[in-house]
Amino acid sequence: MSLRIRLTAAYTLFFALALLLLDLALYFGIRQVLINSVLDDLRTGGALLEQAYQREGPQFDNPSVRDVIQSRPQILYAQIFSPNGITVASTGNLRGDALLLARDQLVEVLQGRETTGVYEVSGTRVLSLLTPLQFGPQVVGVIQV
Repeated sequence: MSLRIRLTAAYTLFFALALLLLDLALYFGIRQVLINSVLDDLRTGGALLEQAYQREGPQFDNPSVRDVIQSRPQILYAQIFSPNGITVASTGNLRGDALLLARDQLVEVLQGRETTGVYEVSGTRVLSLLTPLQFGPQVVGVIQV
């Protein structure tokens, strides 16, 4: 093989690898930025629900607490769970679908940590954020947005 062909092959391989690495870095960088942006929106939605809950009071069976979550369809999909994992309220836009809550996620959130999960709702993958619902210093439930 001539020197010209070997140099051409070497440069082609080098630039192909460089472009591949650049593409991978861009893909994963942009992916992480987009995921963080969605998580920020979910945190904002959860914070709005928690603020409304703080205003309405600590009782899940209070009809006004259910009204708080049902009156906020702009928060995407949202559910509130009691400490034993029972759904006590959800946004109307779920239309009967439910975002499931695994027992290990429930335990983690009740210990005060937020967690995420990916679910399927009506054939669409949905990123979910689970955060503790607090009344004062006490965790009294779970918000899933």
